[in-house]
Amino acid sequence: MPEPQRANNAQNNNGGGKDTTTFFWEMRSVCVCACSIGTIAIQLSSTQYPSMHILVWTAFAFTCHVCSLAYSDAFGRPDAIVDIGFKALPDVRAWPPWLVDVIPYSLLLVTFVVVLLRGARLTPIVSDLTTIMVVRAVANWSTLLPPSDPSCSVTGDPLYWVHGGCYDKIFSGHLAYATYLTAILWEPTLFVDSRLVPVAMALTAIETVLLVATRAHYTVDCVLAIIVGLYQARVM
Repeated sequence: MPEPQRANNAQNNNGGGKDTTTFFWEMRSVCVCACSIGTIAIQLSSTQYPSMHILVWTAFAFTCHVCSLAYSDAFGRPDAIVDIGFKALPDVRAWPPWLVDVIPYSLLLVTFVVVLLRGARLTPIVSDLTTIMVVRAVANWSTLLPPSDPSCSVTGDPLYWVHGGCYDKIFSGHLAYATYLTAILWEPTLFVDSRLVPVAMALTAIETVLLVATRAHYTVDCVLAIIVGLYQARVM
């Protein structure tokens, strides 16, 4: 890769090179949205005014919409990808790339073992996982993003189809699988030990951090992966 292009990509992946003050305002914008979500959630949980729930939900949605527009207009750049996860987490690209594979494949193995031991049907789970795979393929055919790691290369890696490539970013299949597998552990027919579910949730959270910190994925890839995983598990 030519040096100027590599330099531009490096700038893209550190959030556009914004200073500490700008990062403070970025975080403040996120905090405002988080507070709005918390406030609306409290109101939604109220049973005193059920007829108002749709109005409250509409206000919440509009608040998020305006918040996101203000954030993107304030910090967006035409020559850089601004990623708040890259700003918040340290760059640990030097860590072994297989680390991000351990959690999703471990959860996959545990889930399959639990399903088989409980005598439940494996076919629906396989069907859901393959559906996630197809949706991810369509997303990647639609839009290719610059590598989240400018030094990414699949040359000499015969298992790149397991680790992932350099440009297949939308969305993270690893995290979508981990989220889905964690969600279905709540399925009553599996009768999973209640202590296993919090462990799976913690591992999924760690996987999210690892994917962003190792620059294997952008933050938005992880957000979409969680949504897809939960939706496929019929949680959303």
